[in-house]
Amino acid sequence: FHLREGSPCIDAGTGLDSIDASIADIGAYGGPLADPSPFPVPAPTLTDTSTTAPAATNIAVSWAANLAYLVTNTSNPGSYRLWYQLNSPGPPYQGTDAGGGTLPSPIDVGNVTQFVLADLAPTIGAPAAPELLAALPSNETVTLTWTSVANANGYEISYGVNSVDENTLAVGRVTEYAVTGLINNLTYTFAVTAQAQATYFITVSVRDSTPNANESVLSPESSISIGETLLSPRSNELSGVPEQVVPFPDLPDDCFVATAAFGAGWAAEVAALRDFRDRFLLSNGPGRTFTDWYYRAGPAYATYLHEHDGWKPAARAGLLPLVVFALFMLGSGTTLKLAMLTLFMVLGYSLLRRRKRRPVPAK
Repeated sequence: FHLREGSPCIDAGTGLDSIDASIADIGAYGGPLADPSPFPVPAPTLTDTSTTAPAATNIAVSWAANLAYLVTNTSNPGSYRLWYQLNSPGPPYQGTDAGGGTLPSPIDVGNVTQFVLADLAPTIGAPAAPELLAALPSNETVTLTWTSVANANGYEISYGVNSVDENTLAVGRVTEYAVTGLINNLTYTFAVTAQAQATYFITVSVRDSTPNANESVLSPESSISIGETLLSPRSNELSGVPEQVVPFPDLPDDCFVATAAFGAGWAAEVAALRDFRDRFLLSNGPGRTFTDWYYRAGPAYATYLHEHDGWKPAARAGLLPLVVFALFMLGSGTTLKLAMLTLFMVLGYSLLRRRKRRPVPAK
């Protein structure tokens, strides 16, 4: 919504413009309440243009132009400033090594949309060794996790069957990675190395052509890694055996009858029954036998409920005690479970004794 050079809306409004005290421009960005700051440009594009003969480390920086007339003015153009910093995102951007140390940040580059940061001196210390935390196996895959290392801009995974040096995999700036394409039932050994390379963080601001040289906020930051790559010492080694994991029993993750009765698989009652199945039924032989029977017989009962909505309230009422029991088992501690089990046993024993003592009616 900023006006371009030559627009008939320039200096054609009412009152004075807060930007340069001239006649107000027509539009949202003119008049006494106008924002004097130019709008920022998008993040700059960075390209490594280093040379080997003679050796020089250079970064070409380019950005989209701000086309507002107070920046592009033919007779009195605005300008741009380039801000940079080594190995630390900003702000503040306090780089000092461009131009062989003669162009500290920010650099006034004039009315251009590209500039070369030349004769840089990228330096960085060697990174510390990461710690490999876990190697979790799955089908043809082992997923690794490791600690983050300061100043690392990437990591390298080494792994193999006979030697950890058999394969090398660059994985970027992450701390978890799934190594795929492995052979099941073979033991693989893994280690991780951190990589560090000098990184420049660069942004651009815009100044208009008014006497105040109003300046925009900084553009979004761009970064580029450049120069020699340093490697850390190798991490500790961990082993993993990829294998195809098949759940037992191999059952669908659904409770057919409860889903039909309560209307959705995500209903709280269905979730409680499903959790009870996973924690208390599938952990023992009798429970697995019951669950296996249920998944053979359940679909028929669920189909009947779907076809006869009138039975659903009765089914929900019948399942409600099971839901309450499941919630109790899932949410209570061991002591309370034992107490309730003891109470049920005492009540059952008492009822049984009462039945045995009941007098036989005389004939």
